[in-house]
Amino acid sequence: MHSPMQKSWLSIALVLACMTTPSAFLLAPPTTHLVKHYQGSTRLSASIYEDVNTAVKQAMKDKDKEKLSALRNIKSALGNALKEEGAAETLPDEKAILILTKLRKQRQESIEMFIKGNRDDMVQAEKAELAILETYLPQLADEATTREWVSAAIQETGASAKNDMGKVMGVMMKRYKGKTDNKLVSKLVGEMLGA
Repeated sequence: MHSPMQKSWLSIALVLACMTTPSAFLLAPPTTHLVKHYQGSTRLSASIYEDVNTAVKQAMKDKDKEKLSALRNIKSALGNALKEEGAAETLPDEKAILILTKLRKQRQESIEMFIKGNRDDMVQAEKAELAILETYLPQLADEATTREWVSAAIQETGASAKNDMGKVMGVMMKRYKGKTDNKLVSKLVGEMLGA
């Protein structure tokens, strides 16, 4: 959480950024300019899908085979979803985030399996791909913030026992989907309800 003083400085920084930003960006829809999006960075393109395409081209120029491979996997998954969308020219960020979240979960599960199988080479490869993938995802809330949100959801739903866990999880998933680690949410809800 930001203190009132930090919020004031953030507001001033935003005003200064707007004053120095070309007017074409200021007239663009909010999702296409200086959107704080993934892992604390800002971006100027219209979508995650376009960012990935640009990164693929750059990795090709840089001849970075590992990064290119990871980016092509991401682009392929997003491209498949784009085909499902039909005539859309680009994939909405909300859908891209859902797809990337699934890919992150797959990578994390693969890492766990390779660790159990003593495949250090594959663990490192999966971790490298996961690191690239996570640059396109919103940063997840930390445990303290997640705990606050869970506490508020428990109060909101009136949950008091293990049986109410589903109600709280429903509120959390609806309100904070893609913003929290689901395993952490489940763990905290269980702890707070005494499950």
